Amino acid sequence: MIDEHYNAKALEDIVIIAENAANQDEHPTGFMCDGALLSRPLSPMRHALAATLQHLGGVLPPHLGYHPQRNVITHDWLWSVGAHPLSWTSSGTAYSQLHIDALHRSYILDALDRSVETVNTGIALLADEKPDEQSHGRVLAHQAPLRQALQIYAQTVNMWRTCVAHAAALEYGPASEMIFGMERLAEAFVRSCEEVDAILHPKRCAQRAPIAPALLRWMTLGSAAAVALVALLTCGTARKKVKKGD
Repeated sequence: MIDEHYNAKALEDIVIIAENAANQDEHPTGFMCDGALLSRPLSPMRHALAATLQHLGGVLPPHLGYHPQRNVITHDWLWSVGAHPLSWTSSGTAYSQLHIDALHRSYILDALDRSVETVNTGIALLADEKPDEQSHGRVLAHQAPLRQALQIYAQTVNMWRTCVAHAAALEYGPASEMIFGMERLAEAFVRSCEEVDAILHPKRCAQRAPIAPALLRWMTLGSAAAVALVALLTCGTARKKVKKGD
């Protein structure tokens, strides 16, 4: 058993499943029916399905709640109903539509948050630009990337609104189908903003001028003379110290 109660448990990046090799009545569930403790099923299938759903979308059993004032998890076993993996009072192994919708809703909210954050990255890249004569001339000479960025931004906002409208109408299936589209548009917008930023701030590669042979010769002689002078000063100082000690 995991934590003395679970056959499976969802962690941050993995789902741990343990098969119970004990006897049928060795680990009772703590629930009673007709005056007898209910035995824990030996198969970890139901617990594995519940832990997987919790790992993918944070979906919790229906009897669990949250008390905001006390900041603790609450248990209301009256809500532990339904023949599904998250109900501790049943042996169901099929997800209900409520759980599927909850999983889709979690994915939709995460996708919207990531998409908005990505778009804000592109906007922040151009937020400090100040209109002047030089930048205006560069924009006029390269209008295509800027128009493309504006077009992609409009498409992204429209997809956000459509996704939110589907979610508000409890149409989580169609809304979840737009997740990958939102992510692709947001990434395309950032690439367009980077292209516009490169146009407004072109990088200049300075070419090194070749050194003339005569100048190179004088530089070599000057370096040799400097080394000889340093060596002479060092040796002279050492001799003076020796004589003074004698």
